[in-house]
Amino acid sequence: MPDQKNIPSNLVEHLDTAVIWISSELNCLYANPAAEMLLAESTNRLRNKPVSSIFKNGGEFLQLLKHSRDSGLSVTRREIKFTFAHGKSATMNLTINYVFQVGLIVELQSLGRANAIYRENKMQRDHHAAQNLVRGLAHEIKNPLGGIRGAAQLLKAELADQPELEEYTEVLIKEADRLTNLINQLSGPRSRPSKTTLNIHEISERVLTLIRAEADDKIRISHVYDPSLPDIFADKDQLIQATLNLARNALESIQQSQTAVDASGQPFEIVFRTSIARKFTIGHRIHPLVVSLKIEDNGAGIPEPLQPQMFFPMVTDKPTGTGLGLPTSRTLIDAQGGMIRFSSSPGKTEFEILIPVMST
Repeated sequence: MPDQKNIPSNLVEHLDTAVIWISSELNCLYANPAAEMLLAESTNRLRNKPVSSIFKNGGEFLQLLKHSRDSGLSVTRREIKFTFAHGKSATMNLTINYVFQVGLIVELQSLGRANAIYRENKMQRDHHAAQNLVRGLAHEIKNPLGGIRGAAQLLKAELADQPELEEYTEVLIKEADRLTNLINQLSGPRSRPSKTTLNIHEISERVLTLIRAEADDKIRISHVYDPSLPDIFADKDQLIQATLNLARNALESIQQSQTAVDASGQPFEIVFRTSIARKFTIGHRIHPLVVSLKIEDNGAGIPEPLQPQMFFPMVTDKPTGTGLGLPTSRTLIDAQGGMIRFSSSPGKTEFEILIPVMST
């Protein structure tokens, strides 16, 4: 048995569960890092704040706190929907324990994140399965294409004295080349990532410059950066390509509209936003720190029936789109040990790149 005197007093700070210490007067006294992330405020700012000012729809929660305080009993509730002061909502499992002369210890476990991890892992498995299928088909298709192109070149040489027929062999050669190029794109990047230490803002600034050059003056392109972000370990060129695909996707979505003003009268815009996430799960691994780069636009959004298939090759809602940008981006980000997730509704679409921070 370990000596209890040697057990660190800050173990609660390493929990994924949000833990909040609340006084008998129902004021917040402490929030661990998971709770700070959930409530979008630091412990220093939360200290001595009334619980009623932290939770918008906290009527039921307040009643449960009072019941535990007055009875001294523990309270457990499942799937309670909370709306926080910063405006976001989450469905949580709740446990309240009353400790005499200490106060109330509240534990909040997000069901949404657990479900999101399951969906993200499933999408990643589906993407890898589709990618392997495409690569297998590409190998089988490229061999006969090479034969067709070679035969067309030989035929062209034989018809050198009949220029009126050469245009047909040229069509065969060009179409074979076009199909080979399409298959190469479907197969994904063929080179392994060459990773170096870099800051995510190097990537976002390069892509911002390129997108501003491609967009017209009616589309506002801006950024909101966290300047304190630590470095990541990734392939710079692959990360630029993945981010550029997402940014162009946002730009094309806006350009499909007939006017550069949305229904509320506000100009269309694309926003690059960076932040840090703590204790974030990618695949089956929990990373202490993850850098986030979001690309947001207020265009029409992605049709809901299309959303589960967005990272499959050849899936697109754009008349001139190839459906290769998003699956390519996903493959490139997967190669960095990161992930892409997105949410979309009319008036707001958000793609987020998440890359683990370098271990020290």
